[in-house]
Amino acid sequence: MVVGDGDGRFTAELLRVRPDLRVDYVECSKGMVKLAQQRIEQLEVGESVHWATENINEWKGSGYDLVVTHFLLDCFEGDDLTLLIDSLYGKLNSRGYWLSSDFNPSVGWWARIWVKLMYLFFRLVASLKASHLTPFEPLFKTLGMSSEAEFTSFRGFIYSSLWKKE
Repeated sequence: MVVGDGDGRFTAELLRVRPDLRVDYVECSKGMVKLAQQRIEQLEVGESVHWATENINEWKGSGYDLVVTHFLLDCFEGDDLTLLIDSLYGKLNSRGYWLSSDFNPSVGWWARIWVKLMYLFFRLVASLKASHLTPFEPLFKTLGMSSEAEFTSFRGFIYSSLWKKE
């Protein structure tokens, strides 16, 4: 399950590498789903993607081998973040993986300014409620997940982590 992939760049790359996969693509924006569909139609992967335009909290799918949340968890904080993580964790199968990417404002003053500007922009444009990035790793650890791998880019500003359900 890929959640909140916007215009489908990650999903398209995933299917380019593994066209045999079955993907549930869950995105709340109809406009983004349309862009993702156009991008993925070019791959000619048939019916490998199930499109769902809805809030992830309403999605009933379960038993996933992998949940992907790139630049999604930073849109939530407090109880909303905890509820989202608990919900997505419950959708994984007993040995599932979770791949997530986000920003790391602690790598420098420029990163902190960039993150603040992004939050301001998305608050104005998309009515984003969150005002700061909450580290999600402690919540994953509380659920008993273990970190399997970490990757960084842009001098550590963007980091991805792969977690395994234990």
